[in-house]
Amino acid sequence: MLGSKPKTRGAEPNETLVTLLLPIGRLMLKGGLGIGDLIRAAKEAYVRAAVAYVAPVDQRVNASRLSVITGLTRKEVTAIVNEIKGDPSSRPAEVKEQRALRVLRGWKLDPRFCDNKGQPAPLPLRGDRRSFSALVREYGGDVTPNSVLKELERIKAVIFSGSRALRLRCSGITCKRRMRARPRRS
Repeated sequence: MLGSKPKTRGAEPNETLVTLLLPIGRLMLKGGLGIGDLIRAAKEAYVRAAVAYVAPVDQRVNASRLSVITGLTRKEVTAIVNEIKGDPSSRPAEVKEQRALRVLRGWKLDPRFCDNKGQPAPLPLRGDRRSFSALVREYGGDVTPNSVLKELERIKAVIFSGSRALRLRCSGITCKRRMRARPRRS
């Protein structure tokens, strides 16, 4: 069954990894993190493990060798190693943010979806320009408005007003704080 733990006895390596990652996936979903966050963390953990595995403590790290061992490009390995060392100029490419959060950010910041005071406007579900469907088309990627709506309802970020328009549930500073947590759009 999807979402359940596979049998680990005699399981293939992929099944074992899935079993190990299920609790991490649950924590990430609760924390509003996207798959890009997991991939970035996994790459860093893998490079750290590879460095510990092949490089003696005081020896220079060889990016080519780490690349061969990990399957990452030399460029990725170098950026990750430099970031581990504390070089902020070598940050890897932006991570993909959870789609519901991208939609919320667009609603909060895009003037097309804000009222004349700069606040998120109530949006009808359907329409060409200023609607929830248009917002999701712009910021949600290839997901349906209904799936984003269900997620926003689950996290209690939206509410329907009396006119059947969708409203952002949080106001001003609360939304800004939540949305500032992951500033990237991919």
